[in-house]
Amino acid sequence: MTSLTTAVPSPVLLSTVVLNITDRAGVSHPARALLDSGAQSNFITGRMAQFLELPRKLINLPLSGIGGSTRSNLSADIPTHRIDISHWKIPETCILADPSFNRPGTIDIILGATHFYEILRIGRLSLGDSMPTLQETEFGWVVSGTITEPMSPVMCVVATHTNELGNLMEQCFTTEDLSNTPSWSSEERACEDHDTATTTREENGRYMVQLPRKPEMIGKLGNSTTIALRRFLALERRLQREPDTKSAYVDFMDEYLHFSHTSKVAASSKNDESFYLPHHPVFKTDSTTTKCRVVFDALSKSSTGVSLNDTLMVGPTIQQDSVR
Repeated sequence: MTSLTTAVPSPVLLSTVVLNITDRAGVSHPARALLDSGAQSNFITGRMAQFLELPRKLINLPLSGIGGSTRSNLSADIPTHRIDISHWKIPETCILADPSFNRPGTIDIILGATHFYEILRIGRLSLGDSMPTLQETEFGWVVSGTITEPMSPVMCVVATHTNELGNLMEQCFTTEDLSNTPSWSSEERACEDHDTATTTREENGRYMVQLPRKPEMIGKLGNSTTIALRRFLALERRLQREPDTKSAYVDFMDEYLHFSHTSKVAASSKNDESFYLPHHPVFKTDSTTTKCRVVFDALSKSSTGVSLNDTLMVGPTIQQDSVR
């Protein structure tokens, strides 16, 4: 017998979203997905795959976790216990991708590194010291980070005859040696230098930031007018058929103009580096605030097969709280 005394760690909130996935019969199935930048593959539970009638193929894919452990389910319930958020000040404008993020629930899907950064958007908001961070995604805002709560000692009695438990505990409590010098890639450093050199502040207090273009990608953007116009005309036909959608869409775009988030550009100002962003509305019917928002597609390919996102450098994460 080995007696261990440990402490309950601070609760950790991971980035979860709730998706409504429609099967072949048109039936919608809610699925809770975990955004995991550390996963090398994407996963779905057998139960959800059966609901959606997805084709299956047997493969041999070894999976491992901490200490090389393996498990047959995607994840334990997330979070591990209910978290009181009654005192949190989450802005009403932040539409949560998982309204039940603070209550334990099963995970049906894991979206790994292949899609993780495609899902993220630029919005990020800290809820304060010792509080998690809100991160904007294509599905809404997700909550991620640790929460500082009073820690209480817990006595665990376990039976073991090997050093496996000791080795596992050592790995769990080993921390990295973090120096004050950030470990940035050459692209991240170049992006930071570009931001420092080109960012200016206007008289109204707003900051103007130039896009961090990759030097080797300048001039690689092709014609983007054709696909943007084709998608806009398709959107226009849809709006003609759906008056309520059109009204919500127009209101959203008018708000963008009113607050100077966007401005009209004369056709004569076009240059070789112009890029037209296709856009479309996304609705969240259970939202109590903005039910419609417009998504701008910077992943849309130009005639050369290059998108606007392809030409931009990716800068470092400089916030104290990181998305996990």
